[in-house]
Amino acid sequence: MKIRDAFFLLAALAWSAPASAAMANLTVQTQHLDRKTANYEITIMYPRTGVAAVDDQVAQWVKAQAANFAQSAADKQPGETAWTLDISYTVTRNDSEMFETLFEYDTYTGGAHPNMEYHTLNFMLPDGTRVYLPEIVGTAGIAKVSEIAIKNLIDQIATGAEPVSDADTIRMGAGPHADNFAAFTVTKDSLRLYFAPYAVASYAAGPQTTEIPLSKLRGVMRRDWRAPQPSFECANALTPIEKAICADVQLARLDRQVAETYSWKLRLAENDAERTQIRDQQRAFIANRDATCATETAAALNTCLAAAYTARAKVLDVPAM
Repeated sequence: MKIRDAFFLLAALAWSAPASAAMANLTVQTQHLDRKTANYEITIMYPRTGVAAVDDQVAQWVKAQAANFAQSAADKQPGETAWTLDISYTVTRNDSEMFETLFEYDTYTGGAHPNMEYHTLNFMLPDGTRVYLPEIVGTAGIAKVSEIAIKNLIDQIATGAEPVSDADTIRMGAGPHADNFAAFTVTKDSLRLYFAPYAVASYAAGPQTTEIPLSKLRGVMRRDWRAPQPSFECANALTPIEKAICADVQLARLDRQVAETYSWKLRLAENDAERTQIRDQQRAFIANRDATCATETAAALNTCLAAAYTARAKVLDVPAM
């Protein structure tokens, strides 16, 4: 293990040790997925809990990461060192209410140095329902999370005698967009956010974390985390299509994932012309969705909406969650 990788792993373990040590409920066994070819080497460790819903979703995510990386490694140039994917995990919560896993995702695909990302899988027990941050704090709550996270991170890494970041970088990486907070864990008392290198600081500064007491989010925490939460507030849903989305968890997630990816692409657009094109395409999708599905019977409406969102997600290249 590289010195840098060892440092990051120890930091993650130190951060999560109180939760995993103090709250043990499910028996966790480490599973391995290893593949090696001339182009790439994949090493993945992941947990198995004995809860089918949890294990199936974890295994599905792991297999998707391996398949996507193997496909991307076809771009490796002759003479380059084999590309590598190394995923390790830390159980950050394991009690009667939640099972949460923090994955550290290290890749080398050529270039000056390896790259690192965080990914979390968060499950409610006993049924193993996966939960995402907007389903915990609502779409409006993301702005509150962002506000507190920005303040925390400025205090942590952008002030003092030797700051490792600046306020503008932090405001960009922790701005009020749900995809900025995809890597999170929640304890009984706090929300922990994980940021990979480059997200809110330079690569040399390494990954960053910050913690928000749940007491500061009391006004935005949703009562039922299993209830559908699309990209809009369901209290304002008026049309049959909006009401159908608000009544189905999977449709709500599709709507939210499409909206988040659309927002992300807008932020990455290099000029006004590109932004206009992205907006026009999204408006065309919504108009086509409404025109196609509005005439469907109630029984067929969900199927129509799922097909429309799945097609749009493919066009946008929505990342796997």
